[in-house]
Amino acid sequence: MPRRLLPLGSRASKHGGGEGEHTVNAGRSEWDTYGVPDLVASAATLTSAEGQSRLVELAGEADTTSLQLKDVLDAEVAASPLLLVLELSRLTFMDSWALHTILAAARKLRGTGGTLALAAPFAAVRRMLELSGADTLVDVYASVQEASGRGTG
Repeated sequence: MPRRLLPLGSRASKHGGGEGEHTVNAGRSEWDTYGVPDLVASAATLTSAEGQSRLVELAGEADTTSLQLKDVLDAEVAASPLLLVLELSRLTFMDSWALHTILAAARKLRGTGGTLALAAPFAAVRRMLELSGADTLVDVYASVQEASGRGTG
């Protein structure tokens, strides 16, 4: 099956008039920017002793040109997982729009009884989380394993 990708940057997003594509390979959903190094997202199901949760890995830069970030997070939240983990070790930059989008997803997920956790943020992203106080609104963990083993309580 050929890899189909959903662009996250405005250069080719549905908001910008381009064609969006999405692929599911071996249970993983993937989004990309057609080679533009803005933001790439990959989603998968995690299974732990606490049950199933969702993992979204973000890589690149998330800013106002990454309009599909909201669509990716909305789709994950709509599935109502008990735990949604955002893996941020390869997310090198995040602006206030992207932070707002993540916090809004966390708020929506809390409304369904779920939890959003951030795992392994890149140093610059961790600094933004700390300076903005967002790390007091969303749990931040050193690794995906730590985040997924934390339970949902």
